[in-house]
Amino acid sequence: MHHFEHYDYFLAILEKQSIAKASEKLLLSQPYLSQYLRKLEDELQVKLFDRTKRPLQLTSAGRQYLEYIEEFRRVNDRLNESLGKKNNNTLRSISMGMSYWRSYYLLSKILQKYTCQYPDMHIQLHEGGSEFLNKSLNAGNLDICIINASYNSPQYICDVLYNERLLLVAPKDHYIVNEHYRNIEEIVPIDLMLLRNQRFIMLGKGNLLHTLANILFEKYYMNPDVVLATNMPSTALRMVAAGIGFCFTFELATKHFDEMDKVRFFSLETPNLVYPLSIIYRKDLATPPFCALVDIIKEVCSINKETNKE
Repeated sequence: MHHFEHYDYFLAILEKQSIAKASEKLLLSQPYLSQYLRKLEDELQVKLFDRTKRPLQLTSAGRQYLEYIEEFRRVNDRLNESLGKKNNNTLRSISMGMSYWRSYYLLSKILQKYTCQYPDMHIQLHEGGSEFLNKSLNAGNLDICIINASYNSPQYICDVLYNERLLLVAPKDHYIVNEHYRNIEEIVPIDLMLLRNQRFIMLGKGNLLHTLANILFEKYYMNPDVVLATNMPSTALRMVAAGIGFCFTFELATKHFDEMDKVRFFSLETPNLVYPLSIIYRKDLATPPFCALVDIIKEVCSINKETNKE
């Protein structure tokens, strides 16, 4: 491990003063983050945090390591700025990350507009769950990313486009829906305690919906029967439409799913659970082709937001 590899992980632990809370912010598993810290301390042959204190506090070595990180960031920023100026006129390819779900519904609209303006530009698409996208950002492998999270890094700008509700999806004819919500058409909060032992279709590990579902299961002491795990939200929705179980999704699905007559959407808790949809993009690529892509993504996502309001 390089001494400054994934230093954002160290900074997140410092900010949250807890490995568990930092792992939630970074959308990483707690064991993975604990292993990162152990390897870093083994490599440096010092303890960076005093684990006997709660909340976690920096040791003297940890404070010195923080000073080196801050200096490393300043040097790195100067280097990126210098290289960015040299490469401004030679950008021919942009690396873009987004989830499978957003790629399916948004990418064609984005590229339809963009390729008309810049037909010679190449887009390298990286699709995956939130954990994959966060790791790709931390490794510097993405130029632009659309993700349901905020992100703090000296190399990137994070613009929150809007907040999106987390929703529960239920089979329309399920007996719980008929018994408790038969005459209600709009999206209303559902009592998750009613679903404690029901069947669920889960998104795979590494997906934000997987993490959020497990948080809700634990909070409401739920013991769901997970009948299927899939990496595709569209597959989970079709399983719900077939009456196989329940699933969680973001608000995007309410306007783009083609079997709306077979499902019901419910909000979660009061006030509603909402999560930011953000566009994250590199600071050092302020070229006309790059800025145009950022603007088009914001425009398409803004149109999608207004569609969700209808």
